[in-house]
Formats: sequence, C-alpha cells, structure tokens
Amino acid sequence: MDNKTNLPEEKDAKVYATDDVLPVGKRSDAVHESDVRRVRAKRDIKEENNKTRTDIPTGSVEVKEVKRQKPQEPMYEENPTLEEEEPMTKSIFEMLGKGLLYFVFVIAVSVILTYYAITMGNDIFAFVKDADTVEIVLDEDDGIDEIATMLHEQGVIQYPGLFKLYNSFKNRDAKSEQEFVPDTYVFEANLNYDELIAKFEKSSPVRAIVDITFPEGISADEMIEIFLENGIGSREGFEEAVKSSLIYDMKYKFLTDLQELERAGFKEGRKYALEGYLYPDTYQFYTDSSEIDAISKLLRTFNVRFEEEYYARCEELGLSVDDVVNIAAIVQKETKYSSEYPVVSSLYHNRLNAPTSFPRLQCDSTYLYAYPDRREGLTLDEMKNSKNPYSTYSHDGLPPSAICNPSLDAIIAALYPNAEDSSGRSYTYYYMVARPNGYHYFATTESEHISNIARANGEKGE
Repeated sequence: MDNKTNLPEEKDAKVYATDDVLPVGKRSDAVHESDVRRVRAKRDIKEENNKTRTDIPTGSVEVKEVKRQKPQEPMYEENPTLEEEEPMTKSIFEMLGKGLLYFVFVIAVSVILTYYAITMGNDIFAFVKDADTVEIVLDEDDGIDEIATMLHEQGVIQYPGLFKLYNSFKNRDAKSEQEFVPDTYVFEANLNYDELIAKFEKSSPVRAIVDITFPEGISADEMIEIFLENGIGSREGFEEAVKSSLIYDMKYKFLTDLQELERAGFKEGRKYALEGYLYPDTYQFYTDSSEIDAISKLLRTFNVRFEEEYYARCEELGLSVDDVVNIAAIVQKETKYSSEYPVVSSLYHNRLNAPTSFPRLQCDSTYLYAYPDRREGLTLDEMKNSKNPYSTYSHDGLPPSAICNPSLDAIIAALYPNAEDSSGRSYTYYYMVARPNGYHYFATTESEHISNIARANGEKGE
C-alpha cells in the first residue's frame, strides 16, 4: 500500500464552517482577498470495528469567508400602535370641529333670533322710533295691505307682513268688515301698531294733537301742571308715572342703570325716580295719551340726546349717570347764563372732590326744590337747620335726586367742568356769589369770597 494519504476528490469533500462563515466554490470579486482563509477538512472514517481514525489531508481547500449581514436595528423604537392611533386622533379632531361648528351655529341662530325679536318688538310697540313727520294719502279703495305698504315705504314700520298679521289678530272678533277713512294723514312716525291702526280706522274717534314746549330747567311737578293745562292725563297718573323707573321696559342704558339703583335703594327722601331724565323740548301729544306714553316720549328723547361718549366720560369721572344729571340740574338752577355753566360745574366738582374741607354744597336751589313756596323770606339759618335731605346746607354731598330736568348744555358742563380764563389759566373755585345782573363772582378762599360779597352788595346800589 502507498504511504500517501489518499485524498478524496474535491467534489466529495465536506467542508464545515462556523455559523458566520459560508464556503463559496469560486472566488467572488465582491469579497476582498483578505477575507479568504484556508480551512482544513476533517474526515471521520468509521472502521469496520467501529473505531474512528482521522485522516488529515495534506492538501487544503480554499474557501471564502463571508460574514452574514444581521438585520440593522432601528435607532429608535417604532411605535407599533401609531397606525392604530391616527384614526382615533382624526376622530377627535372631527368631533371637535363638529362641536365648534355646532356652537357657532347655535350662537349665530341666537343672535339672529334676538335681533329679530328686538326689532319686531320695537316695530310693534315703538320703543325706539324717530319722531319724524310723515304724510300718508289714503284713497277710497285702500285697505290694510295698501296701508302696510305705504307705512313701510315711509319708514314708519319695518315689517309690513307683521303689521297685517297684528291687525288681523287684533280684529279677529270683529263682526263687520274693517273700514278705513280715506284722507291725507300727517303724523309723527313714532307710533305703535295700535295707534297706527286706530288712526286710519273709520270707527276711531278724532284725536286732537297739541304742541307742548317744556322750558329747560323745569321740574317734574311743573311739567305735570303743563300736561294738565293741555288736557292730558291726571295729576295722580303723572305722579305715578315719574315716581318709579321700574314700570318702564325700554332697554335704554341710562334707564337700566337707574332701575338698578332703584332696586338697590335710592338715597333717602328721593321725590321722583325720573326727575332729571324728562328731557325739556317741544313735543306733540295726543290729548288722549296715557301718562306713561307721554313720559315715555320724554325718556326717549333723553336717550337720544345722551350720547354714547357721555357714558364713557361718566366712568372717567367716577360718577354715575344719575350723579351727572344731579350736578347738571344744580348747575342749571344756580345760574341763568349758559356761559357760566362750565365754571359753576367746576366749583361743585371741586367741593365734591374735597369732602373733608367742603362736605356740603350749600346751594339755595336744592332747598327751594323741596320748599318752592319759601323763596321769599328764605334765611340761611333756616336752610342750615333743615332736616329735609334736599337741604345741601344741612346734608353732605349731592341731594337725593336731580332738582330739575336740565338742558343738554348743563349736562355737558357737568361732564366737562372748566374754569379757565381767556388766557388759558385754570382756577380752582370753591365759592361764588350772585351779582345783581345775574352773573357771579367766584373765589378760591373764604376771604376772597367775603370780598366778593361786599362787591356784589355794592353793585346793588348802583
């Protein structure tokens, strides 16, 4: 036998490699030369006697060593539930979007309904309507449809359909056909539906109209006298109509504020809730108007005259509208000349702002409001010893209410007090004394005031 160890053919050789080495038959260009190593093959040959011998071949088999590529692990852990959460997040946003749309829809509907409720209510009851004069020519064959159209075209009513529906409802029990009187009608546009229907109806009585002018600075009691002289209402009816603000439902800001004050409790001794708010002007009234309707017209005018900027000015001064009206009424009654209104207003503002030094306003006019018959023979001692709350000689601060119904000039002076001379120099006055010509001397100190009294008395003899 040959001493050489027999090698099996290469195709029969078994080559074993570790898990990370794969034998490759031919050399690959993708594998570097350094990655090739030789692996000696081992063969286990079983003898017939079950003994094992190992033939170690003298040759070698060239194999390639290729490292297996392990899957690259991600740098961060992916959220396996991401795809499941997206629909849920989307659903939440959809719900929020739908909820927001629903909320906006509800608000929009509420605003629209509120708008129409207010405008339709005003159209029916004439809470806030312009007092412009209009002319309606009613022909022989004109009925409620034509009347509604003409009133709408003239701006008297906003909803002609509502007007016709209201008329139908008001006359649903009428046994005879509704008739209207053909004529030319000239009237104020601030009428409610009932007044408009009654104006054109054949069965309605002729209503007399009177023109009334209320002078500036007139009191509520004096207004009542003028109403009675013109055949409107009764004294008791008017006193009830001005005694409380709570019987009126107009949504005027000044009236709402006044009603809050009344509910909280007016200052003790207040005579009329509406004193100061019955705007003095020239008006037209039907002689059969109710007391509340007549007073409502005066309140409506005050609401128009007291502009929005005046409310902001009240807040700037730290005063209520009622305080400003109160001051304006005093200014109106303390001087007869509007040129002095700002200076007189400044004087009382100065006293109100210095309650320690000047706790009392000391106005004759406030006492005369409580006792109008005491103008003759009125003494200083009487006012100082009076227990009446309208005596500003014996009670601190403002009186319980305005003492008259002031003009717009007086109201503006109360809002914008000013004591400057022609050169722009400002003065701080606390005293004044009336001169024989109706004007006043103003003073800062008591000694100056005493001198001014002497000057005014000296002018009486001139």
